[in-house]
Amino acid sequence: MTITLELPNEKQRHHLLEKWISEYSIKANLDYAILAKVSEGLNGAQLKELATAAAKKFLIYEELKTEDVTAILIQHLTKYADSSDESMKVVSDMLERGVSLRAIAKALGMSHNTLDYQIKKYRGE
Repeated sequence: MTITLELPNEKQRHHLLEKWISEYSIKANLDYAILAKVSEGLNGAQLKELATAAAKKFLIYEELKTEDVTAILIQHLTKYADSSDESMKVVSDMLERGVSLRAIAKALGMSHNTLDYQIKKYRGE
């Protein structure tokens, strides 16, 4: 017998991220609606890992913004990509979800011009 668990939907991701980040007593004004949107495709364990990484950043820097959590997510997703095409797919998906090119470039530690060039090359433009 196989039990299949669906990925959390946007509302569930919103709830899980808010719950898990608040468990660390983080006093930050995060936009959980945006975080739920950009974390599409993540399972519960990955969302928990994102919340834990966000908490670590907060403990180190004593502040946390929505952009910080988005950057952590982008770094995690591109870190485990098997190829540059997979990384560019992650970047392309983030752009479609409303994350700015500059925010993605900053998260990846490259200039936005370089990233823009790589995206255009990936898309065949």
